[in-house]
Amino acid sequence: MADFNLFSDDEQDSTQLLESTPAPDPLVQLSSLEELEKTFIFQSDETACLDQDDEAYAYATQSRQRYDMVVMVGEGAMGQVFLARDVDLLRKVAYKKLHDKVAVDRGVLSRFLKEVQITAQLEHPNVVPVYTLEKTEDQSLAYAMKLVMGKTLKELLQEARQAYDQGQLPDEECAATTLLEHFLKVLDALAYAHNKGVIHRDLKPANIMIGRYREVYVMDWGIARVFGVPDETVSESESELVSVASLNEQEDDLEQTRAGQILGTPRYLSPEQATGRNEKLDGRSDQFTLGLILFELVTLKPAYTGKNITDLLKRVLKAEKEPFVHYQPKQRIPRELQAIINKATARKADQRYPSLREMSEDLRRYLQGKSVLAQPDTQIQATARWFQHHPFLSAGLILVLLLSGASSATWSMVQQQRSMLQLQKREHILSQFQTAVSAQSQSLNNSFMRYEILLRGLSAAAETLLQRGEPQAGPLYTEDRFATPGLAPPDFRYAPHYGKLISLEQPVFRRAPGVSESAVEPVARRLLPLGAYFQKMFLSSLGQTQVQDRGAALQKIAEKGGPLIWSYVGLEQGLHMAYPGKAGYPVSYDPRQRPWYQLSAHKQGLHWGNPYVDVQGQGLLLPCSTALYDRQGHFLGVAGVELTFQYLVDHLLHLPDYQVIQTYLLDDQGRIMVRSSDRKRKYGLRFGEDSLGQALDLPLFPQSQVVEKIKAKGSGQLSYLEDGRRILLAYYRLDALNWYYAVAVDEDDLLGLR
Repeated sequence: MADFNLFSDDEQDSTQLLESTPAPDPLVQLSSLEELEKTFIFQSDETACLDQDDEAYAYATQSRQRYDMVVMVGEGAMGQVFLARDVDLLRKVAYKKLHDKVAVDRGVLSRFLKEVQITAQLEHPNVVPVYTLEKTEDQSLAYAMKLVMGKTLKELLQEARQAYDQGQLPDEECAATTLLEHFLKVLDALAYAHNKGVIHRDLKPANIMIGRYREVYVMDWGIARVFGVPDETVSESESELVSVASLNEQEDDLEQTRAGQILGTPRYLSPEQATGRNEKLDGRSDQFTLGLILFELVTLKPAYTGKNITDLLKRVLKAEKEPFVHYQPKQRIPRELQAIINKATARKADQRYPSLREMSEDLRRYLQGKSVLAQPDTQIQATARWFQHHPFLSAGLILVLLLSGASSATWSMVQQQRSMLQLQKREHILSQFQTAVSAQSQSLNNSFMRYEILLRGLSAAAETLLQRGEPQAGPLYTEDRFATPGLAPPDFRYAPHYGKLISLEQPVFRRAPGVSESAVEPVARRLLPLGAYFQKMFLSSLGQTQVQDRGAALQKIAEKGGPLIWSYVGLEQGLHMAYPGKAGYPVSYDPRQRPWYQLSAHKQGLHWGNPYVDVQGQGLLLPCSTALYDRQGHFLGVAGVELTFQYLVDHLLHLPDYQVIQTYLLDDQGRIMVRSSDRKRKYGLRFGEDSLGQALDLPLFPQSQVVEKIKAKGSGQLSYLEDGRRILLAYYRLDALNWYYAVAVDEDDLLGLR
């Protein structure tokens, strides 16, 4: 069974079905099992009589079962959850395994495996850690994870309601401010997951765990999905476990995870999730659900209600929430919280916050007593907020008003209010600009992450074919055949975007100087199936999960291009395989001497390199490559993809709705990787004279304070003078690359001072 990696093959599927009556989460159920804490004797039975050296030897030499099951704490249609003891490390764990009756189903195993692999790779303080994945004696799968004693957010909400029912105020554990602090940690965890390219799709209070020491964990990533990776179809044994909603469903049924085309929990679905458009979901769908949870935190009532699931889904599709009325009607719901919730739960995704980072920042503004971006203060509200935050100055102002004449006092107050409003307007404009840059940086980050996923898929396919592939019969299109009339592929024709003849059906093979055909032909024939993956990778890069008309999509690439311009595999043996297929390589072309090859040769991981000038005439290119290895760790070669500067500037760096002076991609040292003014430059004149194929030296950003901020790994904005005008630069870190997206504007123009 293939491993699932958040940063790997886009061919691998994400999870689709969670059992209709899921096993209670171990961290949810163990809040009532505190008495079992003393179940464990923190000394190994087998080594109790040994000294320390003998004990270590026993552990190293004995074959044993890693976990002892203590008690089953939850069971559902698909699996069981146990409180278990780690025999070696002498600690308590939660242990989840599949039922025997479904463990033989490959679809179930695949989904279970992806669930644990996704969770394990989300290394965040607010995502429950996974310890081990095991193959059980019955050839099924199981995994152990951190055991947390505590309560779910659902339980805390219920306790708060019970307190009001008894005529009391909720205690500190269930107080509104405490719950909002927990919620901010949930936002942090999901913002991290989104940056990693993962959406949860089943967020709800029951899946949020609060430990004894206020630690917060987002649980149950069973139907999480990686951006750009399609869902699996439901297997036969899974479909037998799916419950069908009826008109007389109980209230709790609306909070159960459901399968089928609509994935998730009915009461916490986004409108787009409720339509079943799972392949189009992104982080904004999770944001909508988090807005519903925030609604429940501040009102102690669910945002959606309905007589049955059909009635409920009608309201979900229209995003019709309940009125903002607290469970205790005398409790007021602050307008700022209502505004944040309404923005996060806007029916149209593009009207929500650009990302969870902005939502989190707005909620923090509210908790700090500041105006929120979701609904800025009016003139009167801003004045009242200022007086509230400056009680001593307010008292002094009132005293001045009493001692001085009414006219002078009135004039003073008017002037002060004007200054306050001007300052507020300035802060609002700057905040909007920063939010726009942040949103664009998130989109840019997701794009680069998608290209990395495609490249990892290419490298995995190449490694598999090189080690286990069989030589394939059929035409092997070498560069000589591309250059010979009648021998080139049938689709070898002029492509306007490339400005030359190319084939989008066949890759080209080329030998380095001095390498014989007999030395590399068997390897080339093993790689022949990779041609289909090259094509699928280019089609996927267009942002379509399923291509309805392959011919039209290929024509679009030929005429207008896409994110990727070239892709290739270069081997240490001197063989080069590239897509699209073409002729015209320099006689001395050796893939092993190319910048993209040297960038990753004998290294681990993916590497984005310095721009260089394409030998095929496509101007400045930005390469990303990764090394290929066999199972023994022997270096085989390098796989890579390339993007053009023109595409980066036109489609990724552009900031809509603003008069921009310049946009940049900066590396983590403050060097300029890409800037918008280089769009039309074929040979990067700003870098000096560079020969074809050589990586270019990168200049530092001209403002030293910007370089210092970036080296300190910060994000934000700053002003500086340039050619007699004040420039405002907003910059945000791109987690996928450890680079920065930066946008420069004229500050006076932005603020309307000209």
